[in-house]
Amino acid sequence: MSTNKFIAKLFFTAVLFFRLLFSLEAQSEDNTYAQRFHWTGNKFVMQYEVVIEKEVDGEYRSLQREFTTNSFIDVQLPLGKFRYRIIPYDYLGRSHTATRWLHIEFRIPIRPELISFSPGSIALNEDAVEELILTGRNIEPDALIYLRRIGFNTEHIGPIDSTIDNNGSKATLRLEGSRINPGIYNIIVRNPGGLEAIKGTLIITHFVRTETPVIPEPQEVELQPETEQEEGETVDHVDDDTYTKTPILSLENFDFYAGLVWMPLLPLYGGIEQYYGTDMHFGGAAAHFGMIYNKTKTFNPGLELAFSFYALSNSTDNAGYYSAAQTTAITIDFNLLERVMIWGEKAAITFRAGLGIAIQSGSFEESYQGNEYEHFHNEASPEGIAPHMNLSAGFLWLPIKNIFIEAGLQYTHSLMTDNASGYFRPWLGVGWQKLW
Repeated sequence: MSTNKFIAKLFFTAVLFFRLLFSLEAQSEDNTYAQRFHWTGNKFVMQYEVVIEKEVDGEYRSLQREFTTNSFIDVQLPLGKFRYRIIPYDYLGRSHTATRWLHIEFRIPIRPELISFSPGSIALNEDAVEELILTGRNIEPDALIYLRRIGFNTEHIGPIDSTIDNNGSKATLRLEGSRINPGIYNIIVRNPGGLEAIKGTLIITHFVRTETPVIPEPQEVELQPETEQEEGETVDHVDDDTYTKTPILSLENFDFYAGLVWMPLLPLYGGIEQYYGTDMHFGGAAAHFGMIYNKTKTFNPGLELAFSFYALSNSTDNAGYYSAAQTTAITIDFNLLERVMIWGEKAAITFRAGLGIAIQSGSFEESYQGNEYEHFHNEASPEGIAPHMNLSAGFLWLPIKNIFIEAGLQYTHSLMTDNASGYFRPWLGVGWQKLW
């Protein structure tokens, strides 16, 4: 009995969800079409009963019932609305819970036609909702209508809602500014069955709200009699306080960001490689603060201030020879950067170049057969300040607005003439960016 209950539970869970995959194969002489219904089967089911009903005058009436041991069935159906469901039977011939009714409709595909749209260009801000009106022919009531940005084939934007007239000659779309990037778009109408029409080009821009300047009322001015200007005499310039110049630089023209990253260090050459080898040192982190000019859509220059920390250590104990070196450093860097936006402004590649200093503190000692013969200790004195230059490239991704993930690689070369060193610093971290 318990085995039968277990098998029954398997039946109930296995046949609740079936996937419908049907295709229009051929039309016969009596205006019916060969259809194949396919579903996901189960090894404990011995056969399936397929129940098909057709809609007639708003009600569904039984049309066909068939049994099959396969997970598909081929039938001949005319055009119209249908529903069907699958009833599984176990090896004892007992029926179990049927699937829900699956509704399908077969009709001759009609190709839509787009004649015009208005307006031809739309200026939006994030809070705005604007209407776009399409005129055409054969636009089905359940047609899919969306915008596709030219040059970005994966960027499809749907309206927040749409209304299609019953005669299929007019459609009204409502577009929301926060969902659409500025650019040039094609309008696509796709009827059920896959036939579509494309019309371009719609220009969408974003605008920034500006305050209307306040012009003061005219004031009465007491006229003074003109006097002749003597030769060599100058006339002082009188500033007009009524109007002020518009600032060239404004905060709205820049995006500000801050990020925290994990930043290990890999020695390459010079003194740092001599004392610490060529293995990765994982103790390191950095904080980045910067501003990006946002009035260009592809190349965005910017400035960055970066603070970082790293810790290095290495020791050798071989045949009586022992050495140990330790260094900790805080670096301060000022970088120029260039950000190249990609993937519809959802990602970017950032190039950096800059100068900085490393404030170092460390120690080195070595001995042979237990007799110490050299010892050095430096407590972050002015001699411990080393200038350097760096170059880096990083990949940035914006999964959601204002939050980014960035990974990259930095190359640093010390500018000390007596002990030049070079090293790599890969990084991985997250950050926040203020988008105006």
